[in-house]
Amino acid sequence: MSTYPMTTWKSRQLLAFVAIVISVSAFNPSTCVGQTKERSDSLALNELFAGQNCDARSEDIYRRAMAMEVPRRYQYLTDWVLPGPNHADLRLTVGYVASDGQADPADNSTQSKLLVSPDDHGLLIVDGGKLVSPAVELIEAAARTGQLKSVRDALAADDPPSPADANDRQAMLALIEIHAGQTDQAAQRLEHLFQNIWTDDLSVWESHDAVLLCLMAASRSKETAFVSVDAGQRIMSAFKYMIDRPVWHRYLWAAVANLKLVIEPTTESEWAEANAVAQQWYPVTVARSREHGGGFPASVWRVTQGGVQNLASHSDDYLFFRTPMQGSYSFEADVDCFGWRDSQLLAGGYWLKTFNDLQSYGRGVLRGDLQGGTIDPPLTDVRKSGQLRYRTRVDGDEATTFFNGRLVHRQLNSDVANMAGDEAVQASFPWAAIRSSYRHFGGGKDFRISGTPDVPEVVFMSDHPQLPGWYEYFHESNQADLADWSFEIANEEDLESRWGQINGRANYELAKGCNAESLLVYTRPVLEDGSVEYQFWYQPGKFEVHPAIGQRCLILGSDAVESHLITDGKFDRTGRRPDNRLHRAVRSTDVPDVTPLSSVLREGSWNTMMVSIVADQLSLFLNNSLVHRQRLGEHDPRKFGLFHYRDRTAARVRRVRWAGDWSTDLPRLDQQPLATPLTELSEDSRQRLTHLFEVKMGVDVLTSKRIIVSDGNPVQHFHATADGLEMNRPAESGYRNALLSPAIEVAGDFDITAKFDQLNTQSELGKTATVTLSIEAENAKSDVAALQRKCDPENEQTVQCLYMQTIDGDDRRHYFSHSPVEANDGRLRLSRRGSTVYYQFAYNDSDQFRLIGQTEFTADKLKANGIKFGGQIQGSSGFTNVRWTDFRVRAEYLREQGPEEAENLIAKLDEDRDQLAKTLAFDYSMAPPPSNLFYHWNRQQDRQWKASDHGLLVERAGSDHWSSTGIMFTPDVTGDFDATIRFDPSRLAIPTIGKKSSIHLQIKLDDDRETQLNSILARLPEGDFVAEGQMRIQKPDGTDRFERLGGFTIVAADRLRVVRRGPRFYILIGTDGAGDQLIGSFIGGDAPLPSGGIRTMIHTGGDGRSSLVLLNEFELHASMIDVSAFAPVALPLDFNQAMTPQSQPSSLPTARTGRTPSSKPPDPPPVKAKPRSFLQSIFDLF
Repeated sequence: MSTYPMTTWKSRQLLAFVAIVISVSAFNPSTCVGQTKERSDSLALNELFAGQNCDARSEDIYRRAMAMEVPRRYQYLTDWVLPGPNHADLRLTVGYVASDGQADPADNSTQSKLLVSPDDHGLLIVDGGKLVSPAVELIEAAARTGQLKSVRDALAADDPPSPADANDRQAMLALIEIHAGQTDQAAQRLEHLFQNIWTDDLSVWESHDAVLLCLMAASRSKETAFVSVDAGQRIMSAFKYMIDRPVWHRYLWAAVANLKLVIEPTTESEWAEANAVAQQWYPVTVARSREHGGGFPASVWRVTQGGVQNLASHSDDYLFFRTPMQGSYSFEADVDCFGWRDSQLLAGGYWLKTFNDLQSYGRGVLRGDLQGGTIDPPLTDVRKSGQLRYRTRVDGDEATTFFNGRLVHRQLNSDVANMAGDEAVQASFPWAAIRSSYRHFGGGKDFRISGTPDVPEVVFMSDHPQLPGWYEYFHESNQADLADWSFEIANEEDLESRWGQINGRANYELAKGCNAESLLVYTRPVLEDGSVEYQFWYQPGKFEVHPAIGQRCLILGSDAVESHLITDGKFDRTGRRPDNRLHRAVRSTDVPDVTPLSSVLREGSWNTMMVSIVADQLSLFLNNSLVHRQRLGEHDPRKFGLFHYRDRTAARVRRVRWAGDWSTDLPRLDQQPLATPLTELSEDSRQRLTHLFEVKMGVDVLTSKRIIVSDGNPVQHFHATADGLEMNRPAESGYRNALLSPAIEVAGDFDITAKFDQLNTQSELGKTATVTLSIEAENAKSDVAALQRKCDPENEQTVQCLYMQTIDGDDRRHYFSHSPVEANDGRLRLSRRGSTVYYQFAYNDSDQFRLIGQTEFTADKLKANGIKFGGQIQGSSGFTNVRWTDFRVRAEYLREQGPEEAENLIAKLDEDRDQLAKTLAFDYSMAPPPSNLFYHWNRQQDRQWKASDHGLLVERAGSDHWSSTGIMFTPDVTGDFDATIRFDPSRLAIPTIGKKSSIHLQIKLDDDRETQLNSILARLPEGDFVAEGQMRIQKPDGTDRFERLGGFTIVAADRLRVVRRGPRFYILIGTDGAGDQLIGSFIGGDAPLPSGGIRTMIHTGGDGRSSLVLLNEFELHASMIDVSAFAPVALPLDFNQAMTPQSQPSSLPTARTGRTPSSKPPDPPPVKAKPRSFLQSIFDLF
């Protein structure tokens, strides 16, 4: 909406002022409504003042009318409201009355309920002002006197003098219909009215009071609420850019909130939740004289499922956690931001807010703004989601704030640490609160307080230079600066320490006797039984200060305490004098134990005052003597304050201490009603997870083999230190991984947690870098769940969930729950409960996990090596660097595959091997491999078998692309088997950077997926050797999927081994004299091995080098080795014996196809496939 309506309104105010000056000689200020006045003068004044007679503001008329009996009230309001001799238009106006009972003389039994919120169940409300209207009270009085028809007739007696007046008359008729319960007629009239008003900006503003009254009254029924809420929201949107929202606008916001509550009423569960919240949180507002005197509406918070929302603002509104805390704790939540819904967390005395540019932030204390700062680089754009994870960690005198895990600001209070000791500094503002400024409708969800805070017995209120818990009642600015009050450090000789002192300034330049009130208020009310004690310097006429509770100040008179009702200064509309006295306190002669002030108040000295509140009884103790006692009303405000008249005296106060009967324990997370931890993941649910696997990442993390490298180069990509396992994964092409796996088997429910820090990434435009935690189940569809912390060069920092299944060989991926996160350290967690997996993330050092997403998941056990964590980089340049510091698994069933278990497994495999029916062993040092059983591809012609070589030398020149030389075993093999090759790898060439040279024992199955399994000894550019296991299957689209089955560095190895027992394969590597080591295992099925299904391969990585590997022996044990296709005549060889040169068959066909070895082409090297899974690993082998 344009500013024209407001400009017009201000113009009218200026016109009214000019008219007063011009008409001063003719206008009698004492003339009141109802007195005779010349019609021409009255009509002229009415036109000039737009229906607002100068001495007859709406609230004044309201007060006068409500003090009358109903019949007289009806006549009085008829003359003032309805068109008549003195004014031609309808006066449908509003006024605003302060919440103080002294200011509202209305008899509630005869007051209209038309503007009263119909339902406050499930709401947290701080008493504010109320909206009043002479027109509404006229309707009530007319109804009580049977004159509603007369009012209707008066509205139709003559034509409206203007379109605005016509709209006002329609609004008045709608109010009458609502009052009479004629909801259908009222709804139709309101719908037509809002259509007429919404023609242009000026029409809205000229009828703004009528609009407000109709919106307020429409909440009396669902029918009227439904037709009004859209209009209210459109009008709200038109005014939302007004920074300093005056009282009318705030009532508009409150009216629309009421309409929404009628349309979506509070449920029983929300009501119960609100009651639980009220036990731990209390609504508080920074109510100054402007808001209180102006009758601003009440602050209203609505408790939602797992959260809270501010619906209407009185001023800057807060929800205070009732328990004070110091020491070490964290306060965090998903808070609303942007879209005029900003909210902040107040902890350690400060709050922060992010600005719309995402690269700067504001900062403040409870009473107002301080200087903010910049955010570089900018935050990930969260403006669409409208929420960010806000966390403040308080640790002694330091408060650190994070937005989505990014450290934004660190607030140090060390500058006051020497003032009164650390304890005083920490306890100077020990309150946590949720903040919503008067400009916004803040809120959020999942508010959590965690840690190990100490609950102080005493709150130190005056020992912090910022005085963060205080605000000045008569100060209009929303800045943090104090105007009339200040802090200084008192250093008295008789004190052992230096204490903070609060000073109230005197201003002797003010007019003498003007009684300029000055009040400093502590924001958090005295809710519990307790006492506030302080010392004050008393010197009559120079230094005087008095305690205040709410709007009531207890003046220390000459001999007794006098009660003063604090006014609202220039905003006061009650006519109270600033030096008013309601009554004098009862003297000691009337109430036992009350001591006269004169006998205990010491002049020219420090005095000690204690303000005690127990139940509804307020007592003052001066220098340990009771000097005053009175009762407090149930709804009396209980904020403590310090008061003085600044035109008369200054004020000096020190050592302000508050001891209260507040809760002494921080409730558990599942006992905090605004926190939303899943009951499925509660601590109780973890009790059955009795098995624990935990690894602190130290220098021996890889050598212990409790954690193994399941993808990537153990030497190049991982570096173990005392502080963690550093992972550095550079890009090459496509997707490149560096992954780790725990050597465990897991089944049932579990919690799997991986902790990392020092995340640093760089990637190409449009490419990503991630750290991940994943699980893969041992079921038909190989269910995979992964939680990924993702970074891209466009500053999109997120954590996301992945669920994947493999169906007909095709990976079906579903990414969901992308949540902004800026943390470069934290913890990833996957939890399974039954058939559901929960994805969780904890920022930085927080112990609080945030639920990112959840999905249905198989209840089957996880695969061996099915748990993986590590990093990935996409593209041809960039890197993912991270340090892993801790890994933990809690599970219903967990079995660690330790060294002893691996030895037992290998011993069992050895034992079973000797039971297999067929055995074939060939010693390459004795003779060349027979061509009818072995096929040698890519063989260099000058490399023929020689007895002097003591084996078969196989040479492979290097290449930047995949190429290999090798030997395949041609007969078919079925059932269980155990295949081993022995060799000398000493002359396996050192590859170029980014390549490997390798020796493979490869098994190929005759199945639909063309499954391949490899036991590999690889050499790295640094010269080190690594053992690797690898699986490959072919997908329906013809591309390959690779999976690493394990790996580790190894000093030496001279044999590779692959074993099948049933459907499970075991990948091993060994050294003569040291035995075999298990690399990994895989369920691959029991399909037979076709001709050429067992292969020995040599690869050299990089041009300009060559490998020369000496093959010593090939050994195969199997349930069945089929050689029938190769021998049309009886073989002179028993395959249950070792094959020697003397027993070799001669002149045997080599394949059932009739092809000879020389004509059989080798299998082409597998094509490198673009990875489609985060699980894919090495792509330069096949």
